[in-house]
Amino acid sequence: VVRQTQLRAVQARVMAEALHTEAQSMADSDVLTGLPNRRSFFRVMETALTGAGQTPFHLALIDLDGFKPINDIYGHSVGDTLLIEVGNRLRRVCGEQAFAARMGGDEFAIILYGDINAADLDAFGTQLCDALRDTYFLGGVTANISGSVGFVRCATDQLTASQLLERADYALYFAKQNLRGAPIVFTEKHETEMRDFSLVDQTLRTS
Repeated sequence: VVRQTQLRAVQARVMAEALHTEAQSMADSDVLTGLPNRRSFFRVMETALTGAGQTPFHLALIDLDGFKPINDIYGHSVGDTLLIEVGNRLRRVCGEQAFAARMGGDEFAIILYGDINAADLDAFGTQLCDALRDTYFLGGVTANISGSVGFVRCATDQLTASQLLERADYALYFAKQNLRGAPIVFTEKHETEMRDFSLVDQTLRTS
């Protein structure tokens, strides 16, 4: 009887741990694509920021070009299927060298580990955009979209997560306005433009 009681206690503990692990996994995953979600992304990025001085990385923000018309015309079911395929393609491109997450809607983010050079970053960005541009076959519907990407390099822990996101978002905005479906890396020129826009905005708000 004692052994049976102990066995049941062990089984109950194992089951409770398994349920806890499953619940934690669900809380950290995007329900639709299975990618890590926004919450999980920020936790991983904070960890990356802590060691950025020793291990630099690149942050990328991705926004799909042409997703909304497909979602509006063919419905959410087709739109969801497309997003699932986008998630699959991001996994294939990122492999072990990068962490991909869905931020919400048709927005995704990637943390690319390692202090890679400009040529390798360009190759990764091109591979990423090419993968997103390939035709989608969605159960009778054929769709073509692209993905604009904004990169920012982080080699210091002096920037916060929100500051990095702001810079990656600026590079993404530049891509969507000028080179839709292409990767753009945040530069010192963009930094100057952001600073100038901020000063103009402050002046208008206080005038």
